[in-house]
Amino acid sequence: MNVPVKSKQKLGKLLKAQRLKDKKSLRALAADCEMSYATLNDIENGNGFPTEKVFLRLIENLNFADKEKMYNLYAKIKETAPPDVIDFLSKSKSAVDAVRKIMEQEKGAI
Repeated sequence: MNVPVKSKQKLGKLLKAQRLKDKKSLRALAADCEMSYATLNDIENGNGFPTEKVFLRLIENLNFADKEKMYNLYAKIKETAPPDVIDFLSKSKSAVDAVRKIMEQEKGAI
């Protein structure tokens, strides 16, 4: 998926603002997230876009008051489910089975 520049910039600004609020250096956050300084710099400046796994690490290492808002923004930009939900589903067969059951119920309700 080709992410629009404005969306990259919006996400990058939010991440950078929270990093600065948390008083973390770019290098420290990059190290905490097991990524390069240059990659994080590109993301913050709207020149790159994080994968779901990188985004989850960023959110985990920043103190957002409303993490759900960030997950939903990422999902809206990517036109997919929120990355925290995807991560959870990928690790839980019972959750996947429950979602499938709900999907079948929804099909029958239409």
